[in-house]
Amino acid sequence: MEVVIQMNATFINKYESSNKPLTQDLYKMSHDYDCDFIEYKKERIYGYLVASRGYNNADDKWEVLLFESNKNGKIISWIELYGEHGWHDTKDVVARYLNQLGD
Repeated sequence: MEVVIQMNATFINKYESSNKPLTQDLYKMSHDYDCDFIEYKKERIYGYLVASRGYNNADDKWEVLLFESNKNGKIISWIELYGEHGWHDTKDVVARYLNQLGD
């Protein structure tokens, strides 16, 4: 029997950095299971993530990177979960991240 997990992300808070125009948006991940993380398509999905949008001087491009975090927005690991180049709304990048998890 295959278990289908519906992953969602809810915007919680926006943090403005002193290194403007860097922004960091906190999202709460939700799914049907009550646990700290779930294993989904061989990836761990934690309760919160930060979508960080900033300018990458080395590549001369904007980028949005997703990192796992705690409920206060403190990044747990600086290894990016997902990223995209360009100026994007963070909610759209989070949605594309969730979609690619199901592939």
